[in-house]
Amino acid sequence: MGTSAKLSVLVLLLFGLAAGSCSQSLLAPGSSGLGAPAETGEPTKAVPLLTAASSQATDTPSPAITVMAPPSQVSVPEPTSTIAKACVNGAEFVQDVTIPDGEVVAPGASFTKTWRLTNSGTCVWDDSYSLVLVDGDLTGAPKAFPLSQTVAPGERVDLSIPIIAPQASGDHHANWLLRDGKSNTFGVGPDADWPIWVRIIVQGDQVQTDGRATPVSDSPAAGICGEAEGDLVTMTLLPGIPDPRCLIVHANQRLRVVNRTEGTVKVSLAGVTQTLNPDGSYTFESEFGELLQPGVHALGVDPCCGGELWLKE
Repeated sequence: MGTSAKLSVLVLLLFGLAAGSCSQSLLAPGSSGLGAPAETGEPTKAVPLLTAASSQATDTPSPAITVMAPPSQVSVPEPTSTIAKACVNGAEFVQDVTIPDGEVVAPGASFTKTWRLTNSGTCVWDDSYSLVLVDGDLTGAPKAFPLSQTVAPGERVDLSIPIIAPQASGDHHANWLLRDGKSNTFGVGPDADWPIWVRIIVQGDQVQTDGRATPVSDSPAAGICGEAEGDLVTMTLLPGIPDPRCLIVHANQRLRVVNRTEGTVKVSLAGVTQTLNPDGSYTFESEFGELLQPGVHALGVDPCCGGELWLKE
């Protein structure tokens, strides 16, 4: 073999030895380099491969946290009361329709006082309501006078009372309040406790009469009057209201009054006064033509309430 050939073989051998040495230094300890563990007499430790899948599988799971939603705020409606609230009485004075304060009236003269009021409360004024005399020296005025119409809250009404002026000259007055069916009184003003009133000055010549009672008005305050039939006319007194309220009567008729209230009352007409017990009655002996002058007359009832008798010509 030539020298060149010998040198080439020697270089190849040296290169081969160097390559084998490097290959062994890259193998893991205990590894034979052929994929099988070397038998060294010690247990072989497996080196886990860290992959994305194995990392997820071996992570310790965190405890689950449950987020509780706040309780919903449910609006619970308040219970509705089934008890009806009591209405409130009240009146507002509007004006004097007749007989302003200080009106001059002849002694014994009859006149009708009219007030215009507004129902400023929440109660309906029905036929159980009346005007009641509170105080004063007008003895010719009825102590109680029932309302003749229904007045709803907010409505206006003209309330009238027939009055006979005193015979004595001078200043005279009387105060009235309204009264409901339960005997509760009320008036005008911010607290509904002011009365309405009449203020007159009596002067001049006395009104001459023929011995019969003078009328308190030319027309009835009650409005509609039914015409009585027969020789005996009956008016029944009920709690707070007479039945009927107003009667057209004739000179040849007589009056019978029946008390259907729960208490004792006094009735008076043309100077004749009689006390009636509950369920009692009284018949006037004289005819209307002998007791009354033509016109409207009030049957006086104490404490309440009398009707009107309209004696026509």
